[in-house]
Order: sequence, then structure tokens, then C-alpha cells
Amino acid sequence: MVCETDFDCPGTQICYIDVPWNDDRESFCNCSSWFGWTGFPECTELGLQTKLLLVALSFEVLVAGMFTLLSILDGYHVFTNSKMKLKDTTRLSILFSTLAILCHLCWKSVDILILLAPEKNTFQLPNDENEKYHDYIPVERGAAVMTMIFSVITAAHVSVLWIEVAYSTKHLVVGQMVKFKKYKQGLYLMEVAFAVMLSVIGALGQFYIAVFISYPVVLLLCVLYTVGYRQLRSTLQQSLSMHSQDRNQFEYSHLRSVIKSVRRTALVVIGSLYMVIIAGGIYGTLSIIGWQEFSPVGGLSIVFWANEAFAIFVLIGVCAVRLFAHESLHAFKTRSLHRTGSKDDNMSFTLSSTLPRKVKGLKKEERGLSHSEKTHDMDL
Repeated sequence: MVCETDFDCPGTQICYIDVPWNDDRESFCNCSSWFGWTGFPECTELGLQTKLLLVALSFEVLVAGMFTLLSILDGYHVFTNSKMKLKDTTRLSILFSTLAILCHLCWKSVDILILLAPEKNTFQLPNDENEKYHDYIPVERGAAVMTMIFSVITAAHVSVLWIEVAYSTKHLVVGQMVKFKKYKQGLYLMEVAFAVMLSVIGALGQFYIAVFISYPVVLLLCVLYTVGYRQLRSTLQQSLSMHSQDRNQFEYSHLRSVIKSVRRTALVVIGSLYMVIIAGGIYGTLSIIGWQEFSPVGGLSIVFWANEAFAIFVLIGVCAVRLFAHESLHAFKTRSLHRTGSKDDNMSFTLSSTLPRKVKGLKKEERGLSHSEKTHDMDL
């Protein structure tokens, strides 16, 4: 059947025009190769791509579900424990990481529902008169956009905190602290701008454009994590050396675990960000050329799997950050109990609590800060 748009095709079939994997006809109707459905003409059977995708999505949902539960338990403990005093930055970091994973869970759960209901692939978006979409696509896109927004905010918060903690232990003059505060304000402004742009693009359905717009933000996060990791590693190594000299075995062991955790988190997040760039680049470029050209019916779609790899590496990065926060919380509680036992009634959850007083307890005059600008404990 000759066609010009998807709505020229009956049922759930879509229109293919001048695709290289079929030289017989210039245009024809067939099952949607994006989700991998087969069984022409009804197109309600699960093909190879559909089955493989169900396995990948089930794994993502399982991982996201486990980390969502972990986040809820940690959040409940932190927000209901009156003995554990948290600053706003820490609370926001816990909140955003939890929301990012929860949105990812919703995103991939909807994808599973889409795959299992091919008969609903008849929806028409108001701004697209040529392509058919699944009835659940608006919900799926909304969850995807919120996942990206909260994931970027989560990554940005932790990277800045690392830099902030490292800098708080050094001799900073007032001018340097003011510059750093302006730098943080600029980063938060960028997060708001990114959220607005991504929301608008998501509403228009141009996700491949969103990938390229996200590149500057992702590259900035790579730089932030690299700088933050190096600065914090230097500070923790100095602290480790002091505890080694003092022969405090518990503090020495504690700091070694913190350094290892920071290093693992930085490497996983930076690696995930670079993979997001690669997968996003493949998805965006091939989408501009035309995703149907690379998606034969009954086969595997390179474009679709690049898109799915993009989502998987986003999840890996966010989970690495969330695991770091969980381990830090657990380590702090263990350290507090070791120091004060059950009598501890003023727990303050901060990353700089891992630093010895010789490092974090610099006098106000030594740091060149006024009383109002003096930093005490920097939160995780």
C-alpha cells in the first residue's frame, strides 16, 4: 500500500518511505520497527527487539526500584531523626537524587506498558499530523523529561559540594569566597534554564534536539566532577596522612573508605557522562537523518538502542551518586557511635566531619574570612 504519512496506513501500521533495507517499494505500510512489533498486518506480536528490550527495561526497573526503596529509607531516617541536623544543600541533594531515580522508574515502567500494548499505537499528537504514537507516549515523555532534569541537578549538586568542602579547608580570602558563591549561583541559574528548555523541547517532541542542547551541560558536569574529585582527594589525602601520624586506626580506616568511595563515584559518574555523550550523539544524529532508515522491520534498531543506552547510563550515574550518599550517611553514623556511643545527641551529617580538626578547624584569622562568612562544617 502506497502511503505518505502513518495515518494512510490501517490500524497500528506506520509508513516507510525510501528506506535502504527495502528496495522493492518507494513507500509502504508495515509494523512499527521502533518498538519491534511484528505479525503483519495486525502488528501485535512481540518481535526480537521487543523481547530484548523487555529484558533491558525489566533490569532498569529492578535497579531503579531498589534504589528508590533505599532512597525512601534513607530519606525517612534523615528527615525524621531530630538528632541528625542537615543543612538545606544536603536535604536537596537527597531529595533530587530520590526524585531522579523515581522518575526513571516511572519512565521505564511506562515503556514496558507500551511494549505490551501494541494495539494502542494509534495516537496522534496535536503538533504532529504525520506520525502515529502510542497512547502512553505523553506520559512517557513527561517522565523522561523529569528524569533528565532531576539527574542533572543531582549530579551538579554533589560535584559542587565536593569543591566546596575541599575549598573550605584552605586559606581562602573573602574575595575568593565571594567568587565561589557567584559561581554556585551561576550553576543554579543554569539548572533552571536547562529545566525550562528541556521542558519546552519535550513538549514539542523533539528529543533528538534536546540531546544536543544537553551537551554543554553534560560537558560542564564532566569538568566539575574532575575538578571536584581532584580537590577533595587532595584534602582527604592530607587528612589521611595526619591520622596515620596520630596512629588513629579507626579514623585512618574511615578516611581510606571515604577516599575509595569518592574515587569510585567520580570515575563512574564521569564515565557515565561520557557514554551519555556518545550514545546521545548517535541517537541524535541518526534521528536527524531518519530513524526508519536504520530500523528494519523484524530486526534491531541502532537508533532505538542508542536511545536506550543513553537512558541506562543516566541511571548508572544517578545511582552512583545515590550510593555515595548512602555510604556516607552510614559511615557517619558508625563514626559518631564510635566516638560518643549512644550518648550522641547532636549529630550533624557533614562530609567535612571526616576531616581532622587540624584541617577543618582553621582559625578565622588564618582563612581571612569575616565572622559571618566563616564556614564551619560543609554538608555532603
